[in-house]
Amino acid sequence: MTLAYPRAASLQMYLEPCCPKPDARVGILFAAIITITLALACGQEHAEVTFDFNNRTDSTLCVYSSPEGASAAACRGELRPMERVSDKVGCAYGPNADRAPLTVIITAGRQGSEIYNRTAECRVWQKSERTFVIEQRGDEFVVTDPLDDT
Repeated sequence: MTLAYPRAASLQMYLEPCCPKPDARVGILFAAIITITLALACGQEHAEVTFDFNNRTDSTLCVYSSPEGASAAACRGELRPMERVSDKVGCAYGPNADRAPLTVIITAGRQGSEIYNRTAECRVWQKSERTFVIEQRGDEFVVTDPLDDT
């Protein structure tokens, strides 16, 4: 009796799984999730404001975009003495993103005294001059409020 063995190419067909290797499936799933996330994010409205901060003092200042950030001393941006910087702050995503509240808080250093704190809708900030000029007169800080003109 003679036994016939399949050729090597035929054996390979039986030994390999019909699906991609697990590593490939994870990569395909990851790529699909990223594609869906980007498609959803790109389809939503996004509101943001670019602020200019002009620190005309001899002190280092901190800028925060939320009361929680200020409470945690998580300085969003540090303004060195005599420095002028721009900072883009996101308000929200989705419909009516421009109506989301946005807070700007400026303190003297990371845990120093508060010298400015104001909350307004994103669209109000967008229509304003968006420039903060911080000066010092004696022991007092004076902030030119960009919302005073709106």
